[in-house]
Amino acid sequence: MKSTISYLKILAGATCVLVAACDSVKDVENKPAANVQPETVVLGGQINGLSSLRSITLQNNDDIINTRSVINAVPTLPNVGVRPVPFSFGAVSVGSAYNITVKQQPELKNCVVENGQGVLTKGVTPNIIVNCNYPSVTTGPGSRHDLTVQLPSDPEFFGDLPLAKVRVTNEEEIREVTVTPGQTTSVTFPGVLIDATGTNNPAIWTVNASTFTDDREFKCAVSKPTNIGTGPGASTPNPTGDINAPVVGLGPNGTAAANGAAVTQSACQFFVRGKVGYSLPAGASTIPAIDGLRLQLRDTQDNVLETLNVPTCTPTSAAVTTVTGSNAVPVVGTNQTVPVPTDGCSFAFSTTIRSSTSSGLYEVAVSQQPTGQACIVVNGGAISVFTLGTVAPVGPTNAHVFCRALPSAPNRELNGVFRLQSSTWTPNITSPVPVTSTWNSFDTTVQNTASSNMLGFFRNGTFLYGAHANGAQVEHGFYDYDPATQKLRFTLIVDTSNSTTFPSNFSPVLAPGNTPTSVPNIGNTRTTTPGISAAPNPIRQNGTSHYSMSSVVFGTASSGGLGDVRTISGTFGADGAPFPTTATTANSRLDWVLQEPGQVDGEMTGAWLQEDGRRLWVWDFRTYYGTAVGMLGGSPSMNDACFTMENLHWSKGIYTRRGSGTGCYPFARPAVGQAYTLGTGESVDLTVFGPSSAAIIPQLPDYTGRIPGGQFAPGTFSPSPVYFQVAPAATFFTVADPLYFPTVPTNCTTEILGLRSTSNGSPINPPVYFCRTRFNQ
Repeated sequence: MKSTISYLKILAGATCVLVAACDSVKDVENKPAANVQPETVVLGGQINGLSSLRSITLQNNDDIINTRSVINAVPTLPNVGVRPVPFSFGAVSVGSAYNITVKQQPELKNCVVENGQGVLTKGVTPNIIVNCNYPSVTTGPGSRHDLTVQLPSDPEFFGDLPLAKVRVTNEEEIREVTVTPGQTTSVTFPGVLIDATGTNNPAIWTVNASTFTDDREFKCAVSKPTNIGTGPGASTPNPTGDINAPVVGLGPNGTAAANGAAVTQSACQFFVRGKVGYSLPAGASTIPAIDGLRLQLRDTQDNVLETLNVPTCTPTSAAVTTVTGSNAVPVVGTNQTVPVPTDGCSFAFSTTIRSSTSSGLYEVAVSQQPTGQACIVVNGGAISVFTLGTVAPVGPTNAHVFCRALPSAPNRELNGVFRLQSSTWTPNITSPVPVTSTWNSFDTTVQNTASSNMLGFFRNGTFLYGAHANGAQVEHGFYDYDPATQKLRFTLIVDTSNSTTFPSNFSPVLAPGNTPTSVPNIGNTRTTTPGISAAPNPIRQNGTSHYSMSSVVFGTASSGGLGDVRTISGTFGADGAPFPTTATTANSRLDWVLQEPGQVDGEMTGAWLQEDGRRLWVWDFRTYYGTAVGMLGGSPSMNDACFTMENLHWSKGIYTRRGSGTGCYPFARPAVGQAYTLGTGESVDLTVFGPSSAAIIPQLPDYTGRIPGGQFAPGTFSPSPVYFQVAPAATFFTVADPLYFPTVPTNCTTEILGLRSTSNGSPINPPVYFCRTRFNQ
């Protein structure tokens, strides 16, 4: 409209020289535009001194409806003083009067408005400032106190790394100073602590120390790094005075250094220590010497940092203590149960390892077994000084090793992989009603024992069991098979499933108010079973549980088109005990039937074991499902997922994992519900493998414990492909591409399966080799 008026004014100026009657133009000029918007100014300003935990509420002209609540952002970069934060009441008409006041003060502080009153003028931005300050007090809520961090006097405790820094973070700011290792013995941060006693929000603070090298930050250990009170304030997270407690570094044996205690271990680099103990089989009492044990400290790329020959030793007892929960695994959050030798032989690596934001995962591995024995590393496969945020890493001192004599005769050796085919639970109640769960890969509409429940036996007397209950759980330990008594005992050394009772919703349980002699309710919706540690009637000896399966029978069965396979059946627990008042696992019975997976020579379908006894892999082209159970590369790990490939019967090629967003479909992604012939006259309706809602599994950086390609791909995308090669052991390294599968020593006499992760096709991480295994009994 303005451009039209301007055009008319120009036209009128030109024509009124010739024409006298120009009143109509004047009338047009004097009429206001009907749709011109009133002019406005943004009514706002700046708040100084506002923290990230305590909001302020402002109002204009006592308008209690259209108030503005403001809170500051959490600090992420070093800053001294609280960052200012803007506020706004939006666009307000020019000529409007305003009066900005504080409706609600933030906790601990008093805020005063400057230039809060006036009238909005065109083109003039209001200069409204809100200044928030703590009260001028020396004690009580709102008082400020100093924080002093103690540093070791020896520069070695920072690992001779440059740019050592100490940082303190509170709700308002991050203060960081550069220190000189060996010269700076303490750092004081004036007034950084806030007494928030009696408020809704504690004044949280943390201390972090770090060093930098090659553009990588290494976190350093800090004892008592967070919210420490002293004196009368020790019972609350809010200090009532100055604090002189955080100490950079660790005390003796890697423990947190108490205030004033000597710091004996590097703050940013850590030694690895542990004990070597002996695991007595059930019924045994003699502890032999452990001779010839060799350990290696490795990083996630299988680079050997140090090889350690452990001196010959004989533990004086086989007693152990058990650590459960997150304390058993330093960072990886499993429900780990770990035995610790109470009287074992100590060992320590001299190499120091580092923690950083991008690595920090290491493992202890057995590179040479003792004479006549096999050993299992506990927590050594879970050494992690990886840390997030301001959590201080801890020196690994729990890389324990347990050894046991090899099976005493060839007929006591077991070697092979079995899938749990059926599980029958008979509870210890009057007139029990057994409940059976079976596995059928082509029918998920009925109660189904999960296809991922795999038990692997190694000739050296060790086993791996993966159970798809309560998440993916792993049990690792020793077995003892006695063919004369038909008993098979399991001694659990590593157990991430600390559920020691069979789930009540699997078996008959007493209904509320029912007597033990009445017919119980049956909850048979359970589609999987817990691990061995949930079996009834364990034998406990020297703090270690042995789970005994009796009436063990080896048989054969058809694998559904892939030939005959071996089976194992047996019973945990027994009948005949006095009747309890409630349903319990004591004297109940658990019957298992396990069956060997079908095998196809020259293809990936079948069961595979790693020669070092730390991982198994099973894949079946009829379901596209693969199961991996392992004990290496950071922690116990288990995968059970759909791994698809371009051709299900090729001896080499690539495969990818299908995430939950895509469901389990063949490589070419057919329509849901389409039936496919699988090459042996069988077919499967793929509607049973539709999309699920499985949660994304978080991964630590450089974590290689999963099967190659086993990392979950979020959304509908698959991970980068994994190259695989199947060939007879005698010719594998002749036919395999050396770029992906370099030659390594092997004792495999059947077929080798090589797997190599890639990043967009380029090989990454070390290759993984398996040996095809068929049961030997």
